[in-house]
Amino acid sequence: MRISQSMQLRFQVGRAVAFLAAARFLVRVVPLRLWRGSLGQIVAQPQHQSAESPPPEYQFGDAALAVLREALMLGRCVDRASEILPGHSRCLPQAVALQWIMRMHGIASQIIIAFHIFDRAGEHAYHAWVEHRGEMLIGHCDRSSYRPIMTLSVGKDSQLPEAAVDRT
Repeated sequence: MRISQSMQLRFQVGRAVAFLAAARFLVRVVPLRLWRGSLGQIVAQPQHQSAESPPPEYQFGDAALAVLREALMLGRCVDRASEILPGHSRCLPQAVALQWIMRMHGIASQIIIAFHIFDRAGEHAYHAWVEHRGEMLIGHCDRSSYRPIMTLSVGKDSQLPEAAVDRT
């Protein structure tokens, strides 16, 4: 029996609700050092790309485009999950939930936790988002206004040269 695309999407959103609820709990209650490893390897220098042009592999590869479409769909599922769950889901739990889901799907991604360059005390003093090969999937913002504190990577892109990986 084949499951309709609509039912598959509902399943993905339902799973995103569960991951988002778990992420909200962890972010509020459990110190980051205890669950940071679930987000991937720490990357010393994030590999950000220009938002104007997609990476070269997306310009030519159908397989890479399919992965990008799936990653964007998963980001939208976490967005939808944040609308379904009662209460407010801030950027960090949303990014954590998406990073876990991306890892489950075997899709390379980076979660970036950053501080605002100018506004250090306001509502937007800190921010988190997830990228797949330079494309923001969740937590859309002006990257140039933020300076990364920590970048964690999963998937093929996490296999960076030894000099780029922080082992602390």
